[in-house]
Amino acid sequence: MGKARLNDDKRDPEILANLLGSDMMCESFVPDRHSMGRRNMAGTRLGCVRDTARHRDNVRAILARYDHGSLIRTSLRRTRRKLGKDFT
Repeated sequence: MGKARLNDDKRDPEILANLLGSDMMCESFVPDRHSMGRRNMAGTRLGCVRDTARHRDNVRAILARYDHGSLIRTSLRRTRRKLGKDFT
């Protein structure tokens, strides 16, 4: 067997301590629990919005493929009318 090398896990803290001691590395920011929750919520919402748009586009593509464009227009009018009544 050859000469045993130090494991990187043992060397990393020493390297980081030397870098920090010689001002070659800046401190990092660790967000608190509330901030992380807001970030996670924003990411989840963005994912939901993207999924909704993808599914909507898939439905429109299927309807367009089978020449049911009138269903898309009718559905959009009905949805706009319903949202207008509920939210105005």
